[in-house]
Amino acid sequence: NLGEIYLGQGKRTLVLLDGLPPSAERTLATIRTSLALGLTLQTVRGFGHPDVEHAYDRARALAEESDDVPQLFQAIAALASTQLSRAELQKARASGERLAMLAERMPFPGVLQVASHVSGVACYHAATLAEARTHFERAVAIEVAEFGPIPMNVRLQALAYLALICLHEGRPDEARA
Repeated sequence: NLGEIYLGQGKRTLVLLDGLPPSAERTLATIRTSLALGLTLQTVRGFGHPDVEHAYDRARALAEESDDVPQLFQAIAALASTQLSRAELQKARASGERLAMLAERMPFPGVLQVASHVSGVACYHAATLAEARTHFERAVAIEVAEFGPIPMNVRLQALAYLALICLHEGRPDEARA
């Protein structure tokens, strides 16, 4: 199974990195490998698997220690996806708030869009639809030429959630539009 091969490679890479002397390069490589391992684990084992959270949490901790804001943003966004898949809505909302704070430190359109989207998804699933609408409208309003820091069309996802909110509010024509 190709997924298992990738998992093995990722785990072996982390073992090799752990054997190297501490350095900024080792820390960055460990963060990136942990993020890649988490993504592979999501695919092979599922979003809610404990190993996924462990991989992303390792990346988060190292990014915090090294004050690597871009890597920290990616790790928290990845953790939020795991939290949402487990319906850990308070944790996901806290992750969304943390992403918004980090976005202030690197105000790029894709980063701002992802922060708004994550907050919107957490609010939507917590049934705070008015707050979710605000986050999704902000995400839709942000123009991003290419995919931002996560590999998906965030604007399209936000539009889909806005349509769902319209349905909940009894406006099917607006949802369809």
